[in-house]
Amino acid sequence: MGWLFSNFHIRKPSELDVNSIPSLLTEILREHGFQPKDDSEGADLSVSIYDAGGKWISVCSDGLDFYTEESVRNICNPLSERISTEVLTVACFDSDCLIINCFNRSNNVDAFAKIDRYPEIKKRSTPAKWKDLVNDFERWKSVLNQDYPFAEDALDGIEPLLGLEPKQGRFCEESISDLYAEKTNTIYFALPESASKSELPKLSFTTPSLSPCEIGKDQCCFVINTGGKTKGVATAFSGSYVEKEDIRFRDVQFEYALDQFQRKTVPLQLEKRQTQSGQWIYYAELPDFSIREGVKEGLPWKRKSD
Repeated sequence: MGWLFSNFHIRKPSELDVNSIPSLLTEILREHGFQPKDDSEGADLSVSIYDAGGKWISVCSDGLDFYTEESVRNICNPLSERISTEVLTVACFDSDCLIINCFNRSNNVDAFAKIDRYPEIKKRSTPAKWKDLVNDFERWKSVLNQDYPFAEDALDGIEPLLGLEPKQGRFCEESISDLYAEKTNTIYFALPESASKSELPKLSFTTPSLSPCEIGKDQCCFVINTGGKTKGVATAFSGSYVEKEDIRFRDVQFEYALDQFQRKTVPLQLEKRQTQSGQWIYYAELPDFSIREGVKEGLPWKRKSD
């Protein structure tokens, strides 16, 4: 599993007051239904702003992906237009691919660069459009054409060419406490009300195992609620093997609170029963188990998983 992150960077115009960035971001996000919160209590996402003291101000979020067309359209382009400057997005996909996009709405700049490949990203690099954006164009082309063990390693060569400070291109939530805490300001938001869940619960499989089931070895299935809150959960094993008990299961348990250091476990006593349709199943239920409301729509996969 590689590194997955995205951020964007605002080139400082000479007249820009760095302290105005949080209010400017809040204004733009408000226009799309995000509601500012005083602190993390009750917030769905955070937006962190990092001033490394150089030519760029960096922004990352635990709830927004800044490489998407939606984020570029709703956040990056309006920022560039309002302060007449370049906005640079950086995204890394599982250390397999790095993409960089630079926009300036005041003079129609739209430059794109890609390091290595990722199946879902078909867009091609536009090297010529970077000529006036980097301080050494020949070196820039060389950096883009090199092979890297991990795609984010390309940032070591890219950052000085764009005027970013060392490690600034890697700015992300996971690294703030280690590298950026002293110069980072964080603001909080609630997602738009339209992102609320329906009342019906919906358990969806996530993090599937890549290993086959084997006799004598543990196997796990993970689910997450993407719907409304409810009470009661059931587990069933079904298949032609149940009727004659060709396969039986033991030491079955239900686990929850996986985000805690000590997860909680409840043993399940499976019983063989027949459904209304005549199918035989191994079945167990926890009628009093409370399932909290699922996370709102609009959050990236990693944030949902957390």
